[in-house]
Amino acid sequence: MKKPKVKKQINKPKRQALSKDKILRKALEIADAGGLASLSMRSLAKQLNVEAMSLYKHIKNKEDVLDGLADLVILEMKLAPLDSNWKDAIHIRSHSAREVFRKHAWAPAIFESRIVPSEARLEYIENIFSILTANGFSITKAYRINLIVDSYVYGFNVQEANWRFDSIPDEQIMESDDNPFKLVENYPKTFEFMKIFLDNKHKNQLKKMCDEDFQFGIEQIIQGIDDEL
Repeated sequence: MKKPKVKKQINKPKRQALSKDKILRKALEIADAGGLASLSMRSLAKQLNVEAMSLYKHIKNKEDVLDGLADLVILEMKLAPLDSNWKDAIHIRSHSAREVFRKHAWAPAIFESRIVPSEARLEYIENIFSILTANGFSITKAYRINLIVDSYVYGFNVQEANWRFDSIPDEQIMESDDNPFKLVENYPKTFEFMKIFLDNKHKNQLKKMCDEDFQFGIEQIIQGIDDEL
């Protein structure tokens, strides 16, 4: 007598439980890949393979997602030791922020738009305020220094990210009649710089050039603060 066939039970992989952290990590991936314009509740749900309504059990709305993204990004930035010299603290803060913004080019756009404070953002600002005041600056002066430094870092990164290095024409295109940058030739100093820029592009030294420019700006800010002491 034949034994009855036993159906093999197929164990389907269990779907990982949804959580706010998982949602935010996926949102970070989407923003890094396609910018903030590619991030929506629908695209987020699709990437997580869930219904959009499932997201609202863990997050309030898209603004809540953006708040969370700002925190994830700021947690990647280095905090200077509290016993740091104020110049060292500015260097650590600004260079760390720049490297993080290079990874997340969209981030400067949402940083200053966040209204609701969070522990991550408060810790970040408290760190530099504590160091600057410990070095003899008033809290008002500390605020102004922080404002200037952050404005410079955010602005530099936005400008650097918006430079489409791969779309800048090479020298042959620059010399052709249908060159869209032909107008620049009418402005000799701007054209002179454009040639330097392209030369760095050809030598794959644009990153080095931008690093030097960024450092120059930070040094000018520090020197200006030092001159007032």
